[in-house]
Amino acid sequence: MTELSSSFELDGQVIQHPLIVPTLTAQEIQLLQMGGEPTPDIYSKAQQFALGRIQQGLSPFATPQDLRMPMPESSPMYADPFGSTIGTSIR
Repeated sequence: MTELSSSFELDGQVIQHPLIVPTLTAQEIQLLQMGGEPTPDIYSKAQQFALGRIQQGLSPFATPQDLRMPMPESSPMYADPFGSTIGTSIR
């Protein structure tokens, strides 16, 4: 999945920031992975995470020097984007 981002204004400056942050739940990440519209709660969590990084003097976006954050616990899931097509032929 590629990065999804948003922006907000802080002290007259537009701040770009990622929407996928460690504070999201597995369900929220899954919503974004499936192309769903971010919820107000997702926007809020992402903005708060970005503000926390800015207050630490860091970019809102992770850098190669940052540690990778673990994914939230979730059950493995597979969704066939073409429906149940396994074992059928296309004519």
